[in-house]
Amino acid sequence: SDLIFSNGLVTLFLLVLIIMALAAYVHVKYYVHDKRFMDLASRIPGPRWYPFIGTAYVFDRDVKENMKNIVQLTTVYPNVSRHWIGPLLYICIQDPKDIEKVLSNNSLIWKSDAYDFVKPNLGNGLLTGSGEEWKRHRKVLRPTFSFQILENYLSVFNDKYRILSEVLESEMDKGIIDAYPYLLNCINDVMFGKIKNIYFSLTIYILFSNTRF
Repeated sequence: SDLIFSNGLVTLFLLVLIIMALAAYVHVKYYVHDKRFMDLASRIPGPRWYPFIGTAYVFDRDVKENMKNIVQLTTVYPNVSRHWIGPLLYICIQDPKDIEKVLSNNSLIWKSDAYDFVKPNLGNGLLTGSGEEWKRHRKVLRPTFSFQILENYLSVFNDKYRILSEVLESEMDKGIIDAYPYLLNCINDVMFGKIKNIYFSLTIYILFSNTRF
């Protein structure tokens, strides 16, 4: 029994030592080595963060509560806010002018790892692709983003999205549902709402498929 107790203490000691080593590594790598980065991030408003967990505590396992927390955060920080998920920093912007600057910047074309979880459903297209792959998709789709083409589809957008909202509202009493089939049906309705515009149908298809060029 003494031997078992001794082995248990050694295992516990090694476990504590490993945890301390990992904590020291994370602290040095993210909070000491990147001190300037941390200083700049601290100037952006956001909820209080804690070592290792960041601001992940503001998110809840329950989907409804999580949405309430997100809405509350957007109210408290209406323009820009920073959020730490562990050692990863996320900047949330809501001002249309800020969003325009980010989206119109040709150098900001690399997606973060946060997009990986939607790639199984959306593929590696314009929404999730990065770098040269994103440029190829954007070049093909550029003619379809003219205001004249989009204006022709406004009535289709309004009609199909109104139907989608009504369908989702009718499903609210069922609790948590898989919204993907409903969204897919809505996309198909929009795609074929006006067959005369082939370019726009191609746009929607590429955005939500694994098509490569």
